[in-house]
Parts: sequence; structure tokens; C-alpha cells
Amino acid sequence: MGMTSTQAATARSTPASQLVLNHAIATIAKTIDERILALPGSRDRLLPAIQHAITYYQHAIAAIPGPIRVSASLHGSEPMLAAMFPAPEDVTVGLGRSIAVRNSINWFVENRHERVFAIMGTRLRPGSASTGLTDHTFRSLAASEQDARECLCEAAVTSLVSAFASRLKEREREWRQLHSAGSELTTEAALKALIEWLRAPEAQFRLSAKEGQMAALAASGSRMVLPLLSGSDRRHWLVCLAEFSLQEALGAIGTTPAANRYILI
Repeated sequence: MGMTSTQAATARSTPASQLVLNHAIATIAKTIDERILALPGSRDRLLPAIQHAITYYQHAIAAIPGPIRVSASLHGSEPMLAAMFPAPEDVTVGLGRSIAVRNSINWFVENRHERVFAIMGTRLRPGSASTGLTDHTFRSLAASEQDARECLCEAAVTSLVSAFASRLKEREREWRQLHSAGSELTTEAALKALIEWLRAPEAQFRLSAKEGQMAALAASGSRMVLPLLSGSDRRHWLVCLAEFSLQEALGAIGTTPAANRYILI
């Protein structure tokens, strides 16, 4: 998932782009093989590819619409909210069943943040019209819109690197099968493969406005279009940025029996 929602919510003193870059390098060292970063000049060779992936994700995530205010009390007065949630109680269920909300909400209590920003995901109800949305849930909780988007960006980078690590293990097995016993794929070859992998970030995480057009919320005069998020999750989520109150989230947790919804990046 990359950086946790709690970490994303903390105060920032370093530019966001540098934080994401530092996170990417640390993830590569931790997830893949420290020997890659130990190669002479490896960081200089990796940096353009890492920055390419980060820039792609930042631009895609910046286009996610919102934030929209999410509250059961606003359901009757906000046409867009009514178009996204079939009934007021669906707001409460969405907040209460979100694993990310339950796991991160104590940080907001401890740090006295009354408002919470998060990426909200929902899906089309099978066989329904374009406004039949269901399975509302949240992830990448943060104290500001910028931090919520950055948290999602870091999660995307982590997913990209983790997917490469899995693929590298497969390639190493294939290499050993084709060559003599004990032979290994060289660190230089792994570095070149990683650079190539980072140059294609859309293979692991992409937002498609074209596919999301079917979820245009034309009902009640709302014209917001939710882009479709496709990644490692077998489920594809229609997403937007949401804002809700700490007290409403706490109330939802208290009245919803179990958390079972999450967005895997």
C-alpha cells in the first residue's frame, strides 16, 4: 500500500515530489535487492526512470475529481451526493466498512483533526444503470487534499516496484533453468530490467476517463465523471476525492459491525 494513511497525514516540511522520490528509492532498496543500488552509477541511471513513473502517477492522480463532501446529513440537499449514494445510510456503511478508515482514524483523534480527506472508490452495481453505484469505500486518509493524493501516488510507486520484484524472481528461476546450476541473473541485468519496468508505469496503475464515462453522474444535474482506477486489484474502482468529518467516521465505525472493504493498489 506504500505510505500509510497515518504517515501521509503528518506535517510536511519537504516538497512532495522529493518525498515520493525518497520513498521510491527506499522501496527499491528494501523490496528488490540492495546490490542494485550498490552498482557504480546505479542511482544516476535509475533516477530518470523513477521520476518518469512518479510524474505519470502525479498527473493521473491530479485529475481525480473532488473533493466532495460526504455526509449522510447532506444526502437530501446535495444532488451529487444523492447521485453517488442510493440512500443516506449508504454513506454510513461506506465509512464504517472501510478497513482504511478503521485502521487510521485514531491518528486523527490524537492529532485533533476534525476533517478527513481520502480517496473514495465505488463500483457499478451489476446490471444497473450508470448511477447504480455500490461498495463505497475509502483509502489514503490524510489531513489535506494534497496529502491524500500523495499517499495514493506513493502506493502506486510501491505497487510498481513490488510487481517488478515478483517478476524478477520469475526471471531468475527461468535463468537458472536455462543455464548451469548455481548461475544467477547478473545485478547489471536486473538494473536494466528495472529501468525498463519503471518506464512503463501505466501497466500497473492507470486511470481511464474514457472507461469511466459510463459512470457519469447525470442524475439530479450532477456532471461529475468518475475515472476508472485499474491496478493490481482484480476489482476496478470508480474514484474521486472525498472529505468527511472525524465525528461522522467515528459514528459510522460504532454502528457498523465489521470492516470488509478496501482498495488494493
